[in-house]
Amino acid sequence: MDEVVANLSPKSILYRLLDVLLVLLLIFMATAPIITQSVEVDLPEANQSQAVSSNDDPPVIIEVSGVGQYSVVG
Repeated sequence: MDEVVANLSPKSILYRLLDVLLVLLLIFMATAPIITQSVEVDLPEANQSQAVSSNDDPPVIIEVSGVGQYSVVG
């Protein structure tokens, strides 16, 4: 095995790597449109907005753990 690698020039090794990379790129380009999925979502539209001032109450943070425990901060 070492004799085969020793006989190869650096350019031939680079060409082999580029061939593999191009094949992988073609595979990903061919399969990417098939994998995509979309979900229709009706988003609300904002009619008015208010600026948040520093005098407002602090935000309330609700944390939900994976085992069904809840914690409320704020």
